Amino acid sequence: MGIDGKSRKLSDWLAARPKLLGALKDKNGNLPFLFKVLSVNQALSIQAHPNKSLARKLHARDKEHYRDDNHKPEMAIALTDFEAMCGFRPTKEIVAFVQSVPEFRSLLNKEALDSLKSNDEENMLKLIFQSWMSTKKSKIEELTSRLTSRLERNSEKNLNAAEQLALRLNKTYPGDIGVFAAFVLNFITLKPGDGIFLRANMPHSYLKGDIVECMACSDNVVRAGLTPKFRDVETLVNMLDYRSVSPQDLKMQPNKTESDCAILYTPDDRAVNEFEVLSVNVRSVRHFYHVKKNSLEHI
Repeated sequence: MGIDGKSRKLSDWLAARPKLLGALKDKNGNLPFLFKVLSVNQALSIQAHPNKSLARKLHARDKEHYRDDNHKPEMAIALTDFEAMCGFRPTKEIVAFVQSVPEFRSLLNKEALDSLKSNDEENMLKLIFQSWMSTKKSKIEELTSRLTSRLERNSEKNLNAAEQLALRLNKTYPGDIGVFAAFVLNFITLKPGDGIFLRANMPHSYLKGDIVECMACSDNVVRAGLTPKFRDVETLVNMLDYRSVSPQDLKMQPNKTESDCAILYTPDDRAVNEFEVLSVNVRSVRHFYHVKKNSLEHI
């Protein structure tokens, strides 16, 4: 609300001052990015965001679920200890889980199981993901029940990190298809100041902790699990980036600036020019005083 009592929008204010948006100025004053603080207390949906080309196709085809035609790359910088699932695990880890977790193995059809013997990583990951995502709800519920019953018979110290995570996910989303993401996606932990950049078509889920998040201005989300919301399995299977990555490779390496109290987080993707995040650490300055006779003396 302006001082004259009339309603004011940020877009109106920016439209009147286009220089403030620099090279990304918009005649309507629309910001090209969204910036927010997010506090996560339970796992958010497993999801991915389309690139610009796919976003245009999805918006043209289904405006109800894909409300704009823009991409949505995003950056997350931890304010507290933070946990997430992000990107496909190294294939050797997934293969090991197929062999050691019978319920996970039961999700996979013959084509997916046969792909484990090949050297075609992308095809293997796609077949595993497609078989998993295409499993009927009744079978998912049966297998998650068998999985959690088996794991709960063991003491927690005998469970690996992925098994512990599967139990956590099932407590919040019992019988959900996303419980098995623990064996497919990387589990990563961030310390305050650590950042990750989520490029287009990368599956991810935030699990716990506080972050600042910056992303291109879009609502386009394609979901896979850990959610009661709309799931577009066919689109998701066809869009994902089927490359395995290590947790360490996912973490951003911020750039130093001319100031010793500021660092710059820049997306590692030429298709992303809407945002960067500058982190400024303002050192606290304390003033101490002591009483000298009837006056205060600053020291």
